[in-house]
Amino acid sequence: MQKHSLSLCLVFGDDEEAIGRTLKSVLAAVDEVVAVDRGSKDNTRLIVEGYGARVVDTVWTGDESAVRNAGLVAAYSDWILVMEPGEVLELTGPVDLGSLLAERNALGYYLRVIDDQPRTGLRIRDEIRLFRNLSRARYRHRVCERIEPSLSEIARAEGGDFRSSELRLHRPLEAGLSPDAAHRSKLQALRHAVNEMPSEPWYRYCLARESVMSEGGEILPVKGFSRLLRSVEEAYALVEEEGEEKAMQLVWGQELSALLAQARRAAGRLEESREAAESGLKRYGESSRLRFEQAVSILSIEAAKKTRPGKARKKDRAKAVESLESLLQGPQQIERVELQTGHFHPWARVWLGRAALLEGDLPRARSLFLEALEENPAEAASWCGLAKAAADEGRDRDALQIYLKALNATQMYGPAWLGGIEVLSRLGFTDNAWSWHQRVSMLLPELPGLSRLEQSLATQQQAETAGV
Repeated sequence: MQKHSLSLCLVFGDDEEAIGRTLKSVLAAVDEVVAVDRGSKDNTRLIVEGYGARVVDTVWTGDESAVRNAGLVAAYSDWILVMEPGEVLELTGPVDLGSLLAERNALGYYLRVIDDQPRTGLRIRDEIRLFRNLSRARYRHRVCERIEPSLSEIARAEGGDFRSSELRLHRPLEAGLSPDAAHRSKLQALRHAVNEMPSEPWYRYCLARESVMSEGGEILPVKGFSRLLRSVEEAYALVEEEGEEKAMQLVWGQELSALLAQARRAAGRLEESREAAESGLKRYGESSRLRFEQAVSILSIEAAKKTRPGKARKKDRAKAVESLESLLQGPQQIERVELQTGHFHPWARVWLGRAALLEGDLPRARSLFLEALEENPAEAASWCGLAKAAADEGRDRDALQIYLKALNATQMYGPAWLGGIEVLSRLGFTDNAWSWHQRVSMLLPELPGLSRLEQSLATQQQAETAGV
């Protein structure tokens, strides 16, 4: 097998505490290290040079792609590996890496990137970090830079594809800039980019994506959610204005459609959520992420109507169940999104459980929710499903205890609060229901239905007062 050379390309600033572990993890696997200095003032440059890296000087102008591409231009090898200071390469063996580089039709590989987060735990996503060193393969966008657009153009013109790999990059919590500080810096840069280039949909999409707070596969309607929704809808509108041909070529188009469906569902706009998922499927073809969003929207619509389903809706429900069941088969996961792999299967099971609740099949619903809890005991959505099953059987006190377990898992999951308030109201604990309402109004101020729930509680309290 012919040996193919590999260059590590990275960009550094003041990263003296993190850069050493990165270089140690990869030196045995690469043929050269190209390090771009974006203006360091500490000892990072000395450390990098001590490991034998070639340092490229740049003037930092706020353009992330420019500094990335400065490293690519300086690299000599057949393949490029991109890493961040603080990340550690976890290899399965040198032979495995060599076999990836020898694949004739591979343009690039997805690596599993794992960041330890102080508040939310692991942040896991798949990114193209290993790709052929081609003169047309360059990063694009000033902020949230990506290599995929240029590689996709090469693939359409000359052939080749992108593939998954077992390679992993792990950044421990203590490495580099604190995640919160890095996140704030990125948001600031994205807002600046949106103001500078208002007709570029990428920055609006990234601003929405970076602003998302989620739990159990659901976007949380926290303070600022309406701005997030506006950003993703504006990005989608700009993509639509570019025309169908350009829209179909967007490598992040599926992600945008899925985020739009998810955000609209969080806003209670369920029919529009389904429309976004189905439009994405029509435009971009098969996608497990979009099939998941379509199925969830269908079931959400049916649950909200609370009426006896007609034939068309029964057919839709069957379609949703079929999609969710297919996502439990084998390794099919939501593609290339920032979700923990282990969390996808519980979400599918949770929604299958909700479908069983709609059918009135409580034993199957409970079984699915319990299976989901075996995979993730802290999944609030699973606890909520069990609580709803108990409430449907008339066991309101048991349901209330289960809703409390969901809130012990996380206080940021709206359905747990809403379900608990509904049960408290039926039990006649109106004061407690008011306390729960005040709490969820502080945590999730843009949760759909809060004002309607407030009116219902006020009416119930007035009736109780009049009865006294």
